Formats: sequence, C-alpha cells, structure tokens
Amino acid sequence: MLSIPTRKTVRLLWVATITINLLGLLRAIFKYALDFEYGYELLDIFDLNEEKNIPAWYSASILLLCGVILYFISLNKQQSRDKYCRHWLWLGFIFFYLSMDEAISIHEDIKLHFFGKEHIFYDDSWVLVYGILVAIFVFSYRRFLRHLPVATRRMFIVSGCIYVSGTIGMEVVGSFTQEFYGKGSIVHAMATTIEECLEMVGIVVFFNTLLSYASIPDSLVSKGE
Repeated sequence: MLSIPTRKTVRLLWVATITINLLGLLRAIFKYALDFEYGYELLDIFDLNEEKNIPAWYSASILLLCGVILYFISLNKQQSRDKYCRHWLWLGFIFFYLSMDEAISIHEDIKLHFFGKEHIFYDDSWVLVYGILVAIFVFSYRRFLRHLPVATRRMFIVSGCIYVSGTIGMEVVGSFTQEFYGKGSIVHAMATTIEECLEMVGIVVFFNTLLSYASIPDSLVSKGE
C-alpha cells in the first residue's frame, strides 16, 4: 500500500517520546520533590500537567499523522471495494478530532453540572462522556477488528488499551491525587507523568502498527491472516 521507512520513523518517535517524558519528569522532580526555587522554569515547556505546550503538540502531531495514514488506507480500501473502507475513513476522522482536541483541549470545556462545581470530578467530567464514546466505538468496531490480520488486530487492541488507560484511567487517578495531595505535589506530578507517558506510548504503538499494516501487499491482507 505505502512505502514508508517504518523502522527509522518509529525509532525517532520512541526517542522523542522518551526524551519529552524524561524532561517533564525532571521538571516535576526539580519543582516538587527538590523544591528548587529557580532553574526548573527552563523546562516549563515540557510540563506534562499543562496543555498547549511541546508534549501536547507532539501528541497532537502523531495523532494527526495517524489520521492521514488512516485516510490513505481508506482510499486504498475504497478502490479495492473493501466492505470496511468506511470504517477506516471514520477511524481517520476520529484521529483528526483527537489531534485537534490534544492541541486545543476541547475536552476541557465539557462540564457535567450534575456533578456540582465542588465535586472532585467536575473539571474532569469529560471522562464520563469519552468513556461512553469509547464503549460505543468498541462495540461498533468489533467486526472490523475481527477482519484484520491477527498481528494487526492484536496491536490495535494493545495500543488502544494503553492509550485509554492513560487518557481516561490515569485521568481519574490524577483527579484523586490532585484532590488529596494538591496539584503542586510530587504525587500528582507522578500521576500526570504516567498519564502522558501512557498516552504517547499508545499513540506510537498504534502509529507503528498502521505503518506495518500499510506496507502489507493487498494480496496478503485478508481475514484472519
């Protein structure tokens, strides 16, 4: 389908992912554990607990790339009249949205008022909405997943579990650590670091899987292979 230097590209992404998370962790240790008064400001652009900075833009960029690859896969599937071509296309749209959300934090504007403004989950009430959407997505794509080659299906599921455990699972943990330890604590900073790390790892694993799938000749892409 596509001819892309998979190994070099993915290797570069792993280096970038590790570097960004280490710098974010280093900033958190300097500020919250060692209580440095100065110096950590140089690493503020790698703050994993904030939006609209290098970690957020990096994740948004990879999500966008995944969306682009998914779009081209859908075009290829359309030409071969694959019955799941629309699934690939809609999956691409989902990743375009996730990229935009990561870049400008759309989810932060979702507030479920039945929680109450003083409730621990008021600021993170988007987790409930996104959790329901994830459940709907998994149900809707169950047949699509079954038709994929075994290795691709397995890595789609693995990458999805890693990403969701970060975006939703660790977001819930982060809400509790912020409530009981405070936003300016090393405990909350560690929870945030794990959250962002899981998100990035999940995206890179999915990106790698997409590149591998896109490189498989159409004649070898069939159900159960």
